[in-house]
Amino acid sequence: MARLELHCAPLHHPRSQGCRWSELQFRHLDLPYWRDGGRPFQITPAQVKADPARYQEQYKRTMVADLAHPLDLLFRNDRWVILDGVHRLLKADVLGLSQVRVRPVSAAMLPLIRQMTT
Repeated sequence: MARLELHCAPLHHPRSQGCRWSELQFRHLDLPYWRDGGRPFQITPAQVKADPARYQEQYKRTMVADLAHPLDLLFRNDRWVILDGVHRLLKADVLGLSQVRVRPVSAAMLPLIRQMTT
């Protein structure tokens, strides 16, 4: 499991540096986020990393992910959850990076996000 140093960017400016969390361990690489054969929640980022030839579509999406954009995180049930940025997290891991930028999103923002996506 990768340990990454995370840089938190304030909500109003996605490219700015901000607070810093050291060595926060993500378990997200072992969660089945992606489809396989039309069935959702079948492929984990760790599987894509281990066998890029088998999971070409997700590997290609991972490698074109733009690390200039932070991961959007929500603190829920005593842990950080990725709202957006799993491909970026995997790319950082594949590249052996020790840092990735993050942007915390408050739970109060969720209704606004839902409105924007519907």
